[in-house]
Amino acid sequence: MFGKLIKNEFKNTWKYILVMSLTVIALSIIGGLQMHMINHESGGLIYRFSQLYMGLYVIAMIVFQFIVAFFLMGRFYKKMFTTEGYLMHTLPVTVDEHIGSLLITGTIWSYFFVLVTLLSVYFCFVNGADRASFEQAIHEMMKYYHVTGDTALMIVALILGPFVSLLSAYCAMA
Repeated sequence: MFGKLIKNEFKNTWKYILVMSLTVIALSIIGGLQMHMINHESGGLIYRFSQLYMGLYVIAMIVFQFIVAFFLMGRFYKKMFTTEGYLMHTLPVTVDEHIGSLLITGTIWSYFFVLVTLLSVYFCFVNGADRASFEQAIHEMMKYYHVTGDTALMIVALILGPFVSLLSAYCAMA
């Protein structure tokens, strides 16, 4: 039954998440084209338009992060405290399984949104000829990078971060 709860959560939310993700990726591709135009033309109007677009892109990314947070918290509220929550509590599963399914799906969606954000920034700021130099810079950086205890703790914190922040938000709402 627990797996069925998780499957239903994914089935109910993928449409909204797909639309938001495709919108962000489309904005980043347009932003990448704007950056390409800035590099190839020094005209005042194109430069000013590109500055305006990049400002709007940054605002859109901030809004995207807030929408994601409110979306995930809104799903929890709807599933636990509204009439839909009342019906969910009549199912033959425990409250822990309800919260666990929402927490697992929310964490997976959070990881997906982080990936979409990273792809968006990559598409926006790394274009054409810059890709080779970007990949070369990453390769050079990784050649001298050594994993230490602090680095391992940072990686663990990055992996557990979405889980802990969602759990904190869920506890605050409850």
